[in-house]
Amino acid sequence: MVGKPATPSDVYSPSSYMSPKDLNDSFVAAYRHNQFKTGCMFWQFISDPQGTIVAQAMSGLFSLLNYTNNNNNTNNNTNNNTNNNTNNNTNNNTNNNTNNNTNNNTNNSNGIPAISYPIRFVYINRITDWSNPESLAKSMGVPGYSNHSYNYICFTFWTCGNGNTDTAILWNNPTKYFGTYSNFGSTDTEIRTNLKNRYTSAGIKIMVSAFGST
Repeated sequence: MVGKPATPSDVYSPSSYMSPKDLNDSFVAAYRHNQFKTGCMFWQFISDPQGTIVAQAMSGLFSLLNYTNNNNNTNNNTNNNTNNNTNNNTNNNTNNNTNNNTNNNTNNSNGIPAISYPIRFVYINRITDWSNPESLAKSMGVPGYSNHSYNYICFTFWTCGNGNTDTAILWNNPTKYFGTYSNFGSTDTEIRTNLKNRYTSAGIKIMVSAFGST
């Protein structure tokens, strides 16, 4: 995928920024010439919390692939067409479960979860609001608290020398920041499980960025 700063304010090198239009044109050309459809990686989520920029950058590729941001909408449309022919409500429930599992949980031959394309990948480094669990969840892009079109979220960072830093601290020790009386759970394991279930149900894969020695 192509990795870029989300906005000019995220730029470390002036030459690294590309506008959503330029990214869109590049993705369209890459697909038309080479069937390249992996997608886009942005730094960082605080600059695109609604996924507006990545949606603009991916709009041409979405159009070429006849793609919708909402996997559930795609599945429901497919199932409704099928069910109109069969008039069988039981099939509708079965197809919904089958398609959701196919899109979100399919493993390849060696058991590794399959990649979901087109990729919309974003780093979460800074948290905008630490005041309550719901605000933390919003800053972490948790579905139900944050509405965006990313399907891969990466928490920063795990380092070789100092372990978890920045957003990765939240994941490592969530009770310290979410507390033990929120709707997310009362233990680290419960909170992580509940958060992960929300990501997974929305077709979002989460990971941590690991590098460095400081």
